[in-house]
Amino acid sequence: MKKRIKNTLKFYRLGEKIHNDLFHKKGEELIQEEFAKKISRTEVINYLLSLKDFNTKYLEIGVRFPEQNFDKIKSKVKFGVDPGYENKDNPVDFQLTSNQFFEKLKKSEILEQSIKFDVIFIDGLHLAEQVERDINNSLEFIKHDGFIILHDCNPPSIFHTIEFHEYKLSPAKGFWNGTNKNPCFQYHHRPEDRPKGANACRNYGLKIIKGDFFLFLDDDDLLADFSLSNRIKTISLNSKEDIYIFKMMRFTNKVGDLNLIVNKEFKSKEEALIMFLKHQIPWPISSLFLNSDFKNLRFNENLIRFQDVAYGIQLLLNIKKTSELKISINEPDVFYRNTDNQKLFKEDFIKKILEASIAYFSYVDDMLKSNFSEFDYLKYKKYHFYFFLKFYETYFLPMNRKLYNLKKLKRVLIQRRYINKFDILKMLYVEMIYNSKFKNRKGLGLYRIFTKWKKRKYFL
Repeated sequence: MKKRIKNTLKFYRLGEKIHNDLFHKKGEELIQEEFAKKISRTEVINYLLSLKDFNTKYLEIGVRFPEQNFDKIKSKVKFGVDPGYENKDNPVDFQLTSNQFFEKLKKSEILEQSIKFDVIFIDGLHLAEQVERDINNSLEFIKHDGFIILHDCNPPSIFHTIEFHEYKLSPAKGFWNGTNKNPCFQYHHRPEDRPKGANACRNYGLKIIKGDFFLFLDDDDLLADFSLSNRIKTISLNSKEDIYIFKMMRFTNKVGDLNLIVNKEFKSKEEALIMFLKHQIPWPISSLFLNSDFKNLRFNENLIRFQDVAYGIQLLLNIKKTSELKISINEPDVFYRNTDNQKLFKEDFIKKILEASIAYFSYVDDMLKSNFSEFDYLKYKKYHFYFFLKFYETYFLPMNRKLYNLKKLKRVLIQRRYINKFDILKMLYVEMIYNSKFKNRKGLGLYRIFTKWKKRKYFL
């Protein structure tokens, strides 16, 4: 009897502990917030179906209890799929798992293999791997203007995201989102055998992408909510062989507080190439929306800076002669957060720029040499040399005493016949003046030296 009383007390104390637990209270609060939301899944589905013509086709994966959603859907033709694990009666059209259903559909063992749906609602097994399979299978049977809707992809808390539906004592109280949070967006980690940095991550992404188009987005970029639909619509009205460039706008604290477009104007592919070579960047990389034909172009993983510029040059050197650069006339659909420009003139930052310049200069020079005849190569060398002059004058010269790698960059320029020994002497003279108290004095020939370098047309 005493043992029974102890067990009873233990049972009720555990219940009281769970009832008063802050995590459980917060879980209940979040659940009630979900119930209070006004727009239901049924309303969303019926709205999207209402945008179509009368002869709509609807497919629901994971019906469970038809009266909760399926029976309320207004579609000319509709089919439900469920294996019946939670509803023994299981009054659906196909008492199958989604994998079995799609396998039979692909073989025309059920319905017709050619069937296309206006809306497919996925509410089946809430595990990321299975949801990804359901999405990929659904893409084969959705109309070109159809909708795939995913349910339970926005869990109220981490407790709603466990793998096991059977566990009911968590703060989620039996409500389950599983592991399918945002399955349409996949997170991939850079392989450990690849170097750190954006270049290796982007190359890994290019290797595994499966879509018809791709874009690059950095952590200081924001896409407008209409961006993807805007870009797809633009491309659908034009040739897929062309390169499409969309406008980017800067912002500081919130989108719209700066009316400053990042993109620069150009009239031809050649002009765009020259601008990249001179580091007058015509478009940021997030402005691009490329078709999958370009996914074989790779970023140079040895570059710690200037990778986007090098990619832009590589892109222009690899597009077909019949392809065009299409510049969107629409409003900006991607936004760049302004950063603190003070760091641009700090010693550590300039040292990194110098180190990157050595690898970048050689890499781009090799691309020019391998893509152009000797005559055209010499023509484009002058624009690439302009890149060096720009950074030498702006960053390297004011801090030349502390930049030990500057000699290494000069050696690269000599080896590749951009400068000669007389130029080295001129640079030593310029640096000597810059390091003295006479650097601001006029009449010492600094302006004339830089002007002649910038106007140089011929290289050895």
